[in-house]
Amino acid sequence: MGSVFWALDPKMTVKEEKIIVYFIELLPNKPNLFVVLRAESWFNGDSYHSLFNYLKGCDVGFIIIDTAGRRDCVHMELTSKRAFIRFVRNDLYETDYIRIDSWVTRVGIWLEYGLEESNFFIYHRDEKIHTDFTFIFY
Repeated sequence: MGSVFWALDPKMTVKEEKIIVYFIELLPNKPNLFVVLRAESWFNGDSYHSLFNYLKGCDVGFIIIDTAGRRDCVHMELTSKRAFIRFVRNDLYETDYIRIDSWVTRVGIWLEYGLEESNFFIYHRDEKIHTDFTFIFY
């Protein structure tokens, strides 16, 4: 099985850190598990460092979200030798291509420094047909 990501409800704030840790502890094994945090409270100051250190200690990935208007989620920190980028496309505006080119460069650098796996999840909601499109590249 490939990488699995656990997308927490956007309303789950730093106040729920113990619940997140408890759930991860219940899992019999954690290979290829990634966690995505979306609530703004995780990215205010050093709020996420406690959970970040926990994830690093048990080799659980911390997803990097790249979405227009939420630059705080592009934290650029890895908790394992695997990276998972959740890229939210913006109707293929020129900035989408610039952002993707930046990721190609960044992942290339990480590979030179020992990154073993890279997942790039492209998300776009197509309003015309009301369908979610997702692509994962390894």
